[in-house]
Amino acid sequence: MQRFSFYLPTSADLPTLDELSSLLLDLGCHLQGGDGYRPGTWRDRITGARAIIDLGEAPIEEDVQHPPRAYDGWVPMQLSVQLPLVCPHWLAVEGFQFLERVLAAVPEVRVLDEEDSQETAEALPGPFAWSRPRALLNWERLHAVQVETRTDLGRMHRGDSLRLWRWRRERQPGWPEATVLIDRATAEAHPVCVWSDPAQPCVLPATGLVLVRLPTPRLIGRNALPAGEALETAGATRVAPGAWPDGLPLERFRAADDEDWVD
Repeated sequence: MQRFSFYLPTSADLPTLDELSSLLLDLGCHLQGGDGYRPGTWRDRITGARAIIDLGEAPIEEDVQHPPRAYDGWVPMQLSVQLPLVCPHWLAVEGFQFLERVLAAVPEVRVLDEEDSQETAEALPGPFAWSRPRALLNWERLHAVQVETRTDLGRMHRGDSLRLWRWRRERQPGWPEATVLIDRATAEAHPVCVWSDPAQPCVLPATGLVLVRLPTPRLIGRNALPAGEALETAGATRVAPGAWPDGLPLERFRAADDEDWVD
């Protein structure tokens, strides 16, 4: 996980745990726990991006992995956010947008990437101005270390991954959701949508796989179906039913969560 902690200048008013809880709930977080410690999660319902939230002081004697850090002129806000490292890169971008919403809601707050705590080689460690490109560059570095020896992960072409992201962001009501299947033979990860009523036209992404709900379900490569009528949203096309091409063997594929594949 890529861990970020929030700090305020020592001259600033420190929000209470209740105030921070209200802020996080307003941002769509789910929190648990009691007065002193309220762990939780944030999840974007559209893209599936997630983060782990730590609010307050965990009831443990010593956190060996994350010892407390002190920086002159700054006080910790008792809030940290962890983003997954084993996932497509755009899920990290979604997580950064969540961090930016916290920054926008609390005056004077700074967020510090705990694996990137010096703005320059000459600077003292401590919070500095937020830069999403810098955070993403560090995420890519940490991500590469995490996945370089993993043989269990599916791999998706970056272009297909970005199209999947766009589909989830812009998909209209009634259009099929896009999930992911991994080819057991090649470890390739593919976006997949379900054409639920093969007697009716269906709006589909421009790439990936389509599971057609025929009497015997058939998994078909999107490029084997007609191009269809291009729409303005999500890179989508409306495709009419026709003669169904031969499908791919279903047993060759396995379903995948977004932390089972990378791009």
